Amino acid sequence: MNNSGFKLRHCKAGDPLPIWHGEPFSRAALALFAGASGDHNPLHIDSDYAQAAGFDDVFVHGMFTFAFMQQCLARIVRQESLDNIKVRFVSIMQLAEQPVCTGIIRQAEQTETGLQFMMDLNVCNQHGVPRLTAEVRVTLPFI
Repeated sequence: MNNSGFKLRHCKAGDPLPIWHGEPFSRAALALFAGASGDHNPLHIDSDYAQAAGFDDVFVHGMFTFAFMQQCLARIVRQESLDNIKVRFVSIMQLAEQPVCTGIIRQAEQTETGLQFMMDLNVCNQHGVPRLTAEVRVTLPFI
């Protein structure tokens, strides 16, 4: 997840964001996220329960996928610069899938308070299957 000197401040509409590759989601990671988040839904941590409910196996918490996207975003934007995030969960991230976050600058403009950017982000699995999309508005203060 290296942003290689990427500077959002220098971007314009149409510019791509860095591509970030996460670690594949493991059973251990799901259990740790369940403990940290308080979301102990057995669909995410109990294979027998998930299979009885009609799934092949446990699957990743939607908010865990969202947390990955936020971690990627935090590599290029300070938390206090985030104005709004609108997220849509598209499909279920499966156990052992590797998340990949991509994005593009949809709009960049100067406002009274700073440089405002509208960005479209996507989290897919390693095969390019969409799992989450987001619209993000960021305002960077003038230096």
